Amino acid sequence: MLNFEENFYFDQDLREIPKDPKKLLKRIDLIQKEMVDDEKTEDRVRHLGELGYLCRTLNELELAEQYLGQAMNLIEEDDLGPRFFVIYGIRLAHVWQWQKRFEESNPMFTDLINLCQEHSSCADLLDFAHQHAGKNLFDQKDYDGAIELFEMALTVRRQKDDKNLIDSTNLAIRTTKNHLQARLRGTTC
Repeated sequence: MLNFEENFYFDQDLREIPKDPKKLLKRIDLIQKEMVDDEKTEDRVRHLGELGYLCRTLNELELAEQYLGQAMNLIEEDDLGPRFFVIYGIRLAHVWQWQKRFEESNPMFTDLINLCQEHSSCADLLDFAHQHAGKNLFDQKDYDGAIELFEMALTVRRQKDDKNLIDSTNLAIRTTKNHLQARLRGTTC
């Protein structure tokens, strides 16, 4: 997986933007070649998940959905458990969010948050579920709901004491508050 800080930045809509799209395309080619040798389902799921993530950031949403749909099918077929479901479910719901298919992303994020709260195997992913569910609400212009979820993510991330994750959530909160204030003023960000 590529290092986020080296390869992406967030725009004013909290979307990951690749700094060097050609580098991502090379990474996609490499993963596709590596997948030929995948013997374990877990390895194939990880590769499909990374392909889905990279395609989403390149705005190849149909392709991203195909890769992540394949990953989710393998997770269910081989019963890889709730942790795999949460990790790759977040990625798939994120694609639906970018496609503005909120009737699918909203219940998926709710289910993912519930899984994190109910299963110890994925409890450490709760902040990611909250963060991405917040971005999902942000895209629907539910800024109050987004801030609430970002603050839940921030609480967990402070306990983890991970500066990059804390900074990412603080950026999401600031950006969302700016959009909310712009709405109240009748302007746009």
